[in-house]
Amino acid sequence: MLNTIQVTSNDESFLYDLYASTRAAEITAWGWDAAVTNAFLHMQWTAQKRSYEAQYPDAGHFIILYNELRVGRVMYGITAKEIQLIDIALLPESRNQGIGTLMIRSLQSGEGLLMTQPIRLSVLQHNPAKRLYERLGFTSVGSNGLYENMIWFNE
Repeated sequence: MLNTIQVTSNDESFLYDLYASTRAAEITAWGWDAAVTNAFLHMQWTAQKRSYEAQYPDAGHFIILYNELRVGRVMYGITAKEIQLIDIALLPESRNQGIGTLMIRSLQSGEGLLMTQPIRLSVLQHNPAKRLYERLGFTSVGSNGLYENMIWFNE
């Protein structure tokens, strides 16, 4: 069963570990030792966190629970015109099990939200999640060369 809970200050360690897991393959390829890797990941995680807080001060930030276990996080903002899916991330052992699909479909259905709006997101062009978004009805509305901007319309 899929559920979400509001992020609190007690979730910092989980959120860092989750972030680090999303960068593991990339960082391993660089051949850095554990101390350098950890310092770099902490710096990057802190920068991402501050950037999201500055860009999206009113965003909802939630831990994703699946069968009562913490498996990921989702951040989104709601305006009068749309929902901005800021970030969704799952632990490696929870990927490719349909959990991301369930989470996005709950946003698409307006589950837990006051309204059903178009959903906008940006994804790295070579991120495998792009195929998931396309399967769920998101279409490309442009690119900056690195990120693909996508939108889903409620019909």
